[in-house]
Amino acid sequence: LDLLARGYDIEGLDCSADMLALCRESAARRGLRPVLHEQTMQEMRIARRYRSIFLAGASFTLLDGDEDADRALARIHEHLTPGGSVLIPLTVPDPRTGASALGGTRELRDDGGALLRVTVLETQIVRERREVHMTLRYERMPANGEGERVERTLVTRWWEQDRFAAMLREAGFDRVAARALGGGRAAPDASTFVFVAQRPAASEEPG
Repeated sequence: LDLLARGYDIEGLDCSADMLALCRESAARRGLRPVLHEQTMQEMRIARRYRSIFLAGASFTLLDGDEDADRALARIHEHLTPGGSVLIPLTVPDPRTGASALGGTRELRDDGGALLRVTVLETQIVRERREVHMTLRYERMPANGEGERVERTLVTRWWEQDRFAAMLREAGFDRVAARALGGGRAAPDASTFVFVAQRPAASEEPG
């Protein structure tokens, strides 16, 4: 929405109708009317092409394994103009982290004054499947009235830098690079990094 407010030609995509509704509500409060698409990235079908596509946070890690990842990269490649770029943040488990660990708590207050809290109860790393299983407790405690609490397990997946670079090239991208969050080349053992890749210019594409 900040980019839209600055005049950028930008559209959004999410598979969650709830998240898109929240985006529209936030946009309306700012007098903005975003173009939003309710689709998954691996089934993306939009009748236009983009100079750049970027993913918010590590949302790529929510995909259900290598097949979904390959399909998503193919759809992203298809929706870029020749010479267009993609930016994909990724995370891998820190090798110093144990197989099971307790995490911290994050809190904030919503517009109605209710306290919102999320706590990481447990993290399990399943290395043979390249999966992280994180058990989270979500709490909402209004200023008056009974609070709500729910626990859910979030499963994310990871790809090492060499593996993901090969997947990007297989999808047709070139100029593939893993970047550190602060800029420059990502260290080989970095737990968080950003891949940047480009669809070849029209004169460079095969066939």
